[in-house]
Amino acid sequence: MDMQTILLVMLFSFGCGILFYPFYKILERLLCGEPENKTSAAPLIEILPEGENQTSAAPLIEPLPEGDNVGVGRATAGDPHHVEVRGDWRRFRWDVIGKLISSESGLSLIRNGDSSNVFRVSFPDESSLAVLKIYRNLNQASFKEELETLLRISHLNVPRLIGYSDDGAGALLFEYFPKGNLHDHLHNQATNFPWHHRTSIAYKVGYTIHQLHENHTIHGNIKSSHILLDSKLNPKLCDFHSSVRFDPENLNSDSDGPTTKTDVYSFGILLLELLSGDEQVDGIGDATKAEEMVDARLNGQYDSEEVVAMASIAGMCVREDASEKPSMLGVLRFMEDKVPSVNVDVVE
Repeated sequence: MDMQTILLVMLFSFGCGILFYPFYKILERLLCGEPENKTSAAPLIEILPEGENQTSAAPLIEPLPEGDNVGVGRATAGDPHHVEVRGDWRRFRWDVIGKLISSESGLSLIRNGDSSNVFRVSFPDESSLAVLKIYRNLNQASFKEELETLLRISHLNVPRLIGYSDDGAGALLFEYFPKGNLHDHLHNQATNFPWHHRTSIAYKVGYTIHQLHENHTIHGNIKSSHILLDSKLNPKLCDFHSSVRFDPENLNSDSDGPTTKTDVYSFGILLLELLSGDEQVDGIGDATKAEEMVDARLNGQYDSEEVVAMASIAGMCVREDASEKPSMLGVLRFMEDKVPSVNVDVVE
């Protein structure tokens, strides 16, 4: 067969395909039915009809499909230092958040901030409590940073993210800790933390910061009001709205934004606050005078050598020159060596 004949056969076949394609699609629909519409799938979370018994119907909150990325980066299973991928969070439609907010029972304001409000809420279909943080603007960088960080990490000393909504004002739902935050216990309540409670809390917070740094995350706003306490006074580091990811290759480059040493400095201030019970402590010049600043509520019930060690660590963390500040790993090693009480289990 010559080349001209081959070309004529190909053109004839192509023309037949175009001519009979519509009839083929009609026949396909008759035999197989309409194909599934991949772009108009049902919402991830359906709102139950008014008056329907929610305890026996489908769950109010449905899990995301397996492997759904929702456009936010996640950690991998190989992340070091026990920071794990979390797969138990849920994505809420804004309608569901509205139901929680409009509930006449179980809703109370915890904090009224500049960019967000924090509420205690209860689910309408169960008795469990949660903390609901609502941002006033979905497009705020702080909402996106906090959501991205919480979806990426999982840690024993970070509050569990129950769910979020990104189709309204922006909302995050966390597990609830009735003990409140460390700041209130140190300054606004009649709590008298023994010395070993303070050192244990400090070490656990420091260890959490170190693990964040190992996973290229800077918290950026560490302070006592951002540390929640569970029923056994274990600390839970929260409020990741100032968190940022960093490139370990450029860790030591000049930057106007927060660095790992930003967290180290804030941790030093936290140590001074735990040591003195005073939130207006800016630093310490002479660790040998540390006992003069010890919280009077301790009534002398502390180890003098540990007090000096804690003050020394704090002094190193708050140095003006960032290059002279220790790493969080260095801080932890120093505490393990010089402050033995950090290993005491804290149980109230």
